[in-house]
Amino acid sequence: MRLTTSVVIILTSALAAAGDVTIVRDGTPAAVIVLQPDASEQLAEVVGEMQTLIERSTGAALEVADAAPEGMAAIHVGRTPYVDGLGLDLGDLDGDGFVIEFPRPDAVVVLGPTDWGTEFGVCEFLERYVEVRWLMPGPDGTYVPEAAGLAIPTDPVRDEPAFFSRKYFGLRLESQTTWARRNRLHSRIEFHHHLNILFPRSDIEEHPEFYPMRNGERYLPPAGGIYYRWQPCFTAPGIVDVAIERIVKFFDEHPEAESYSLGVNDGSGHCECENCRALDSGRKNMINRDHLTDRYITWANAVVEGVLEHHPDKWFGFLAYSEIFEPPDRVKMHPRLIPYMTYDRHQWIDPEARAAAEELTRRWRNRMYSVCLYDYIYGASYLVPRVYMHTMAQYYRFAHENGVRALTAEAYPNFGEGPKLYVSLKLQWDPYQDVDTLLDGWYELAGDPVRHYRNGMIFGQRKDFWTRRILDSDWWVKGRQ
Repeated sequence: MRLTTSVVIILTSALAAAGDVTIVRDGTPAAVIVLQPDASEQLAEVVGEMQTLIERSTGAALEVADAAPEGMAAIHVGRTPYVDGLGLDLGDLDGDGFVIEFPRPDAVVVLGPTDWGTEFGVCEFLERYVEVRWLMPGPDGTYVPEAAGLAIPTDPVRDEPAFFSRKYFGLRLESQTTWARRNRLHSRIEFHHHLNILFPRSDIEEHPEFYPMRNGERYLPPAGGIYYRWQPCFTAPGIVDVAIERIVKFFDEHPEAESYSLGVNDGSGHCECENCRALDSGRKNMINRDHLTDRYITWANAVVEGVLEHHPDKWFGFLAYSEIFEPPDRVKMHPRLIPYMTYDRHQWIDPEARAAAEELTRRWRNRMYSVCLYDYIYGASYLVPRVYMHTMAQYYRFAHENGVRALTAEAYPNFGEGPKLYVSLKLQWDPYQDVDTLLDGWYELAGDPVRHYRNGMIFGQRKDFWTRRILDSDWWVKGRQ
């Protein structure tokens, strides 16, 4: 089934309003694209996408040139010599943010503080003026209306994301990752399970003390076995110094990296030695695991302080997960540590679960400069599409208003869920968009078969099931116990 290429809107030719910048006139190019010198592959690729989609819409093939010929307009992408001469002030604009400026009647500037920002500015250009929509992965999922011309109103645009880092797990195909990037997915903080990499199995010979004590014996991960379900002994002699040395070396070799993950290994398996236990509060946390956050943060604080002496601009993500689910009771956290709170926020349909999640978010926020959400919005494992986009909007808005600045989710998409991930991506950029407007737009452009799917109330029934009726199911009740 072809979703979009069989569905086009034929736009009638109209005269450009006074002051508009004309890009295409009656199917003929009226502008060229000027790309910054020595542009990265990233910018060259998105400019190629701009050329392809404008031609697909208008039939006009815009050239990439060093300057605009006499009588033609120029779309400047990135820091061209002309843009450098303008002295545009991007101020404190986020690295993923961008401006679209109109310094002359025949010039358009698309510019971000970074290549990512400029790329997303090009995506905004295509969405705002060409009316492109990346509805689903692949060429058939890209909606492009047909038009005889393209004229751009000269109202300046300045935009940036509400959440500075946005990530999905489970996008396995190139078409999926490209689609997500066009909808402005960009992960900037490392935070996932990583201590088994920071302390590889080769440490067994030189540093056996780095491994946990269990039942009075040192646990050493077996060769060829599953290398997780254990955590380091955070109080082992030298474990802070070795971590600092290795992380400093990583940043020396990768100066472009913004962050490093201090995420605990998957599973539990924490150390039971007296020194580690002395840092614990001795209570259970909200998910009935031993509350061990104080011992972890004590170690992480020392590592972060040591690394920042060499690389003062770096960040360190970690998972607020399992025994580290709640914030520490006694230890103040370093402001360069960023927790990712692991929780399936579909549970917000239950008022009691929502209240608990909100309270936990505020507790982490009170301890931290910034906090992040780690969500579980799986699609692939559900035969019945799991859709709850209005609930997503609620917790994205709450998150933004309560100090959350980054998002990630285990998505593993099932695109039978229709607009679910599309709406999620739009809300991650701006959580205050109207969900029904996003849904109406997606269904209208996705094609007749999908409109029938929606208009036949199939989608509505699924939404009702996942946001209301599921609360009374054995699956929900047992899962909450």
